Amino acid sequence: SAALQITQNHPCKRVGLFSFFLVSEYKQPWYTSIMSLSAAQQALFFTEVCRNKSVWTIRDENGFSAPLIDGRTQRVMPFWSSKIRTRHVIDTVEAYRVFTPFEIPLAEWVRKWLPGLERDDTLVGINWYGQHATSYDLTPNTVRNRLKAAS
Repeated sequence: SAALQITQNHPCKRVGLFSFFLVSEYKQPWYTSIMSLSAAQQALFFTEVCRNKSVWTIRDENGFSAPLIDGRTQRVMPFWSSKIRTRHVIDTVEAYRVFTPFEIPLAEWVRKWLPGLERDDTLVGINWYGQHATSYDLTPNTVRNRLKAAS
């Protein structure tokens, strides 16, 4: 898998329910492992959305989530490459338990959502994971270019 290819030289092991979640065996700061995991999550995102032809986000009765991350001036809207990944964050991160997964066909996401996010100056959160719900946040244009390269 892409996660294992990217992290095979990283001192991590597979654990838990999903093989794409890795936990460092060393006493490093949590963000050191997060960086390797974020790269793996990003690679998986583009591979999986091109294969599955859909993208997932979260919503509640008030609409879609686009939080303003601490210390930033730009909002970020999270997206996942599968319902399982989306559901895992909802189930493990308390702040996200009020949300439900929402599927968007890939063609619609590229045609409508990415231009809208760009107009709103909102970043695209890629396969957020873990107890901090973190990963890479990319511009809509970067996402569009990565999708073209992946397909």
